[in-house]
Amino acid sequence: PEGVAADYLSIMIVKPADSSVAYSVETSTGLTLWRSGAANVVLAGETPGPGTSVVQTWRSTRPFSATAPEYIRLRVWVP
Repeated sequence: PEGVAADYLSIMIVKPADSSVAYSVETSTGLTLWRSGAANVVLAGETPGPGTSVVQTWRSTRPFSATAPEYIRLRVWVP
């Protein structure tokens, strides 16, 4: 992904290797409509975590703006 990570809203998660949960990283500009997918968030990095887990950094595709707020969340569910 292009851009400096500090220029984008981001979230870091620790993902267990043997987890049976599903998750989605989502962004919103107004807290009512949440969007995921490559047009809205990208995986900016992944490193080994504790044990067999991995640490993932996800970031928004939109650079920070002083005039347009943006929020990011992790939605987790059991399929």
